[in-house]
Formats: sequence, structure tokens, C-alpha cells
Amino acid sequence: MARYDLNRLLEIDDDTPGGRLAAARDAAGIDLATLSLLAGVPMQCLKAWEADRCEADPSGLDHVAGVLGVTGEWLATGVGSEPDQCGDASTLTVMRRELQRLVNMYEETGAMIETLHQRIRDMEQRSGNRR
Repeated sequence: MARYDLNRLLEIDDDTPGGRLAAARDAAGIDLATLSLLAGVPMQCLKAWEADRCEADPSGLDHVAGVLGVTGEWLATGVGSEPDQCGDASTLTVMRRELQRLVNMYEETGAMIETLHQRIRDMEQRSGNRR
């Protein structure tokens, strides 16, 4: 899973349809391929929509909005509920995902520190150079 910038996920202020689509997709933690599959919209269309190279058709946009938990109106115009306003559950999901990622990093760092301590102790014992 990609690593997300939590501040970007929670402070959505993009003012184009493509920017809002990318921000909502990031907030949902869904990559383009998965969104394409779930919404039934070709990935090339999604890429073009996110880049603001073409206008999304209303039906496809509604399918995408449903998957992302936002309204088609918000994606198209910016009017309506943003992803972080669609319910605390969505925001909490993003925050829990980020917290779990940090906890995993913390645990991995602790294991690496312990391994390094052990290597230093082993080297000191072999060389008789203990601090």
C-alpha cells in the first residue's frame, strides 16, 4: 500500500474536478487500478479525469463518487460534502491506517536498534574491547 501524507488527506482544497478526484481517491486509500475495477470506469479515463484533460461523463462520475464516498456533484463542481466531511468514519479510517503504519515503523526500528546493540556487544566481546 502506498504511503500517504496525512495532512494532504485531511485538508482537501483542490479546486478542479481532477484535483478533487485525486484527493478523494487518496483519502479513500484506493489506487487507480482498484478504482477502475470497482467503479467500472476504464483506467485511462480516470487518468484523463484526474489530469483535467477531459470532462467526466455524469454516469461514470457518479459510479466513481459512490466508490469514493463522495457525491458526484462535489467531484464535478466542488459543491457539497468533501471526503473528510462525508462522515467521521472515513477520516478515522485514514487516521487509523496512518497510525498503524507508524506503529509498524516504530516496532521495526526497535528491532533494528536491538540487532545493532547485539552486534556491537558481539564485536566488543570478540575484540575484548568492552565499554
